[in-house]
Amino acid sequence: MIRASYCRDAPKITVTGHAGSAPHGHDLVCAGVSTLVYTLAFHVQKLERAGLCANAQVRLLPGDAEVACTPLPGQRQAVTAVFDTLWAGFSLLTRQFPEFVSAVQG
Repeated sequence: MIRASYCRDAPKITVTGHAGSAPHGHDLVCAGVSTLVYTLAFHVQKLERAGLCANAQVRLLPGDAEVACTPLPGQRQAVTAVFDTLWAGFSLLTRQFPEFVSAVQG
C-alpha cells in the first residue's frame, strides 16, 4: 500500500510504500504515483530557482519520497497551487485504487 500525506501549511507531501498492484516494473499504480512525485519535485526546484520559495527539500528513494519547501513572502498562493494540483492527482488515484493508495491531508 502506498501512503501519501499532504501538509498544506508547510507545504510538504510525503509518500511511502509500494502499491503491489502488479509485479515490479509493471505496476501502473506505482508508475502514476512516481510520476506525480517526480513532477512535484521538478516544479518545487523550478519555484526555488524563480525565487518563489526557499529551502526546497527533495528526497526521492524507492518507497520513500518527500517534497517540501518554504514559500517566500507573498508567494504562498503560487506555491500552494502547485502542491494542490499534484495532490488532486493523489486524490484521484486514491478514489480509483483505494486498495493500493491511501492519501491523507493534514
